[in-house]
Amino acid sequence: MKFNRKAVAAPLAILCAAAALLTGCATAKTANRYTPANDILSYEAIATDKTVITFGKFYTFDHTALEASLEAKFPDVDFIFEECSAGDKQLAYIKILADHGALPDMFLTNQFIPENDFLYDLGGERYAGRYNLSSLQAMTVDGHLYQIPVSNTTFGIAYNKDLFRQNGWRVPATLAELYTLCDTISAAGIRPMVTCMKYYTTVESLLFGLSYQDTFASAEKRNAYNSFIKGETPAADILQPAGEVLKNLYDKGIVTAADFTSSATTNRQDLYQGKIAMMPCNLDIIALVESEKPEAEIGFIGFPTAEPGQRIMQVVPGVNISINKAAMEDAHKKEILRATMEYISTNEGQDAIFQVISGVSTLTSYQQNITAMSQDVSDCINNGNIFFANYFGSNDQLAAVQQFAAGERPFAALAAALDDDVQNSDPFEELREAPIGTAAETFTVLDTSNYNADVLRAVTGAEIALVPNKSFFCGNIAQIFKGDILLPERFTQKGMDGDALLTTYAITGANLKKLLENPIIAGKPANVLYAVSGLKVTYAPWAPADKNVLSATLADGTPLEDAKTYTVAAWPKAIDAAYISATLQTFADAGKNKDLMAAAIQKAGTVSPANDGRITLDWHTNS
Repeated sequence: MKFNRKAVAAPLAILCAAAALLTGCATAKTANRYTPANDILSYEAIATDKTVITFGKFYTFDHTALEASLEAKFPDVDFIFEECSAGDKQLAYIKILADHGALPDMFLTNQFIPENDFLYDLGGERYAGRYNLSSLQAMTVDGHLYQIPVSNTTFGIAYNKDLFRQNGWRVPATLAELYTLCDTISAAGIRPMVTCMKYYTTVESLLFGLSYQDTFASAEKRNAYNSFIKGETPAADILQPAGEVLKNLYDKGIVTAADFTSSATTNRQDLYQGKIAMMPCNLDIIALVESEKPEAEIGFIGFPTAEPGQRIMQVVPGVNISINKAAMEDAHKKEILRATMEYISTNEGQDAIFQVISGVSTLTSYQQNITAMSQDVSDCINNGNIFFANYFGSNDQLAAVQQFAAGERPFAALAAALDDDVQNSDPFEELREAPIGTAAETFTVLDTSNYNADVLRAVTGAEIALVPNKSFFCGNIAQIFKGDILLPERFTQKGMDGDALLTTYAITGANLKKLLENPIIAGKPANVLYAVSGLKVTYAPWAPADKNVLSATLADGTPLEDAKTYTVAAWPKAIDAAYISATLQTFADAGKNKDLMAAAIQKAGTVSPANDGRITLDWHTNS
């Protein structure tokens, strides 16, 4: 956390006084914009004497190194990275943000964005020509380039090298050896290979990788697949081999029903700890391993095939960067955003961005350093053992996929459902559904988090409820805007297991104070504020991480008693076990967070921010 950014120096001489008078009002307005009474744009101090550029993160990564590189290159700019990936309908939420003027100036996403009226067309910018032509063509929509494809990513299998060494297991040389190895690992009481099946992209990549020779091994087969994703060829003619792979994996117990609701974060931690041996995933695992630094050594390989020693990887578009059209209407910001994109589109800029993302750069001049973990990626690419296959499905069909795997739905019915999905795909479909309620005024993200905490408290009857604010893991990063409330999926919480239940805990007053000051979320220390219900908190966002909470009492001002035990409602992993005296009750019938929020809004009909002063933000305390 950065605490003392370069501040405006004291006036150098009387000559500065006139300028100070002229700019004082503007500076105050800028400061107020970034230090509001009811929201936290950044937990890092914002240098209001600089130009602020907001940089959205529509998937999770540790931005620290990229921020440092950008601010070293542009010392008069403060790049503020924002967690924006609310829920599991990312494209629809991006449009909601754009419609309400809340979209960041620029952002990274790992999803393709269709034709729209809110992103700047980058096709005419000179730096666009520095990227791989085929990658640019893949991002082009009706002649417009709304996303620069910074990277492609490959999909393969991560595995715990230490676990393999300890048990004498060898990396499989053929597909048959992979299945035999899975049997051997299962016999040792370890899950052999676990895939997060709640995302259609990982499901497709797993099945494509293991059915490669029957689905993509020839130009004829690849052309047939491309015809399918255009809606010209039926799924039954193309995906039968992938369906047979899924049935085999399910019948052997390699894929289970629980995998369809599993957490990618939990799976990754289990891989680190040796609870599972292999995890199909994309190259993001490399950056995550470098950031999380597990004790175990993790490797990454391609999918084995029937040919001994041959491994292959799927290549798909990876991370894309976009610019908000509205931000380009500000002449000064436009200059900075163009310069930033110019920098990112150089070898030096690629070095900076690939500190925080993984994948294969699409900048034609850039030669990447291959780490030991990703050597197999280099080998697959250099040997031509890769296949390009864009994704076609949606999470809406995963229930049908699971039913087929379990033998509850014939393949013909699944294929028909997939055909319908391909031919009638609408990324903004949820925005055409009936609203769940109305907001009388716009909520900030913090207002929304507080409302979420009120909902948890009302459902459980707890004395207190806590929701991490602006935390990607187990928290709220969504915002409610004035007018019709659409897309309840925005309230889906990330990083939790599919079977996670709303829970009440017994926590002492002493530990309540400690956890508010030192949050541990999903097992890791986090510099975030807990939104609260039943408490009253004074919080200094830009103070050191262990000195943010200036005061905390019950909502009526009654002091928290250290020895007294309070009932606290929260989602699992939002509060660390170290602070919990006992687990009191789980609420199996309550549903997921998005269900609770939707039900509460529907019941209320019209909602407004509480505006009850439960959280006071102190922007002046920074030490």
